[in-house]
Amino acid sequence: MRLKAGDRLDRFEIVEPLGEGAYAETYKARDTESGDMVLIKSPNPLLFADPAIHQRFMRESEIARHLNHPGVQRSVDLGENRSEPYLALEYIEGDNLRRWLRRHKLPLSIAQAVQWGTELAEALSYLHQHDIVHRDLKPENVIVTGDGHLKIIDFGTALLRGARRLTWRHLTEALGTPDYMSPEQIQGERGDPRSDIYSWGIMMYEFLTGRVPFEGDNWLAVMAGHLQRHPKPIHELRPDVPRELEAIVLTAMRRYPENRYQSADELLADLRALDLREAPAPAPAASPAPAPIPAPSPVQGPGHTDAVRPAVPAYGGTSRRGSGPQRPSSPVPQGAPASHGPGRRGPARRAGGPVGTGGTGGARPTGASARDFSPERPIGRLPAPASQKSFWIFVWLVAGGFIGVVALIVALTKLLH
Repeated sequence: MRLKAGDRLDRFEIVEPLGEGAYAETYKARDTESGDMVLIKSPNPLLFADPAIHQRFMRESEIARHLNHPGVQRSVDLGENRSEPYLALEYIEGDNLRRWLRRHKLPLSIAQAVQWGTELAEALSYLHQHDIVHRDLKPENVIVTGDGHLKIIDFGTALLRGARRLTWRHLTEALGTPDYMSPEQIQGERGDPRSDIYSWGIMMYEFLTGRVPFEGDNWLAVMAGHLQRHPKPIHELRPDVPRELEAIVLTAMRRYPENRYQSADELLADLRALDLREAPAPAPAASPAPAPIPAPSPVQGPGHTDAVRPAVPAYGGTSRRGSGPQRPSSPVPQGAPASHGPGRRGPARRAGGPVGTGGTGGARPTGASARDFSPERPIGRLPAPASQKSFWIFVWLVAGGFIGVVALIVALTKLLH
């Protein structure tokens, strides 16, 4: 670390070094004019000559100046002249979400997962409305404040829509962590707001189950999982998770962007329509009487309650846009795979009958198109390596085949001569 406690950087006095990242050092500092604590982010001088690093710093600086939301770290830059390039950001009293998750028992309670998921979705909605795509949403880039709320930080890989593309030569954590990267980013595309929604879904899956959906012994296996494998249903890992909440998470995690929520506002509408309250117990009967036949529950399966929950938005083959002012409400997943390949979302309609329990025998609701949670077509032709062993077996097979072809050519050449 270049600076130590007591050093001055323009009007900021360094209180303590906090850490060193992929391209910058961070310090806790005191603003000598206002007395407030700030976070100083100083790029490594040895790397700053790299045009990509320089552009990353300039982009993060430009984005930070536009942010003012309780769920996003804001800039305290006053635009004054400086002795060297650095960022002056809001100092947040709290802890990194990754460290917080390691110290506390996972999975989270359903109420806390929904609260934090809603806070992240609100922050994403604000960013997307300002044409900012974070592109690296993960627990390492989220702070848990002292009062238990979340703030998104680190916009080094964020994208201002319309900005020119930067070419990165190396895959590093600064470009995204494989556990949370969207399939389109893994394929080298820039990503858009739906990429952030995918990362949000991965984080929610981890909140609710205590694990990420795609695991492997190396980053190639994890990245291949996003492209070719299917996440294990949440209710199989944790039966008490409401099916509507599971459907919201799985919709955000769809492999093809056109099958996900198309905006954070659409995601928020479903989150706010969730009803997690328990139904009140019925009053005892005054006298014995034949019990009436109960009406079918709108939600069945593990972890359901008898409380009436909102209808499901359609997720079938019809057009995604509805003709009326209907707002999509909380979805319910269907377990029966119907077809392969991406589907389109249809207009929201209210279900006219009970929803099945999922799995291969789940019945579709009558009078409405249910969300299609059938397996999506994998991206790529080779199966995803489930472990390091299978990956190296594949490498040895390719190498052995190549050596065999070369040996055959050499043998034929000698025979011909």
